[in-house]
Amino acid sequence: MIKGTLRIVFTGEDLTRVRIAGRADMMWEMALSLHILQRPGGASALSGWRRQANKYAGMVMTL
Repeated sequence: MIKGTLRIVFTGEDLTRVRIAGRADMMWEMALSLHILQRPGGASALSGWRRQANKYAGMVMTL
């Protein structure tokens, strides 16, 4: 495994071209949320959220 630091440098011109979305993309939100839910272990900081999301997902699936 290679360890190191990736350094990305942005110029002032680069930053003037940056655009921020007006709202979240729902498809990406869902895809990334499912990815986190399916990871074994995962970050312990998300355990409460994961429990609630799993509970809600189970309720939705049974409708």
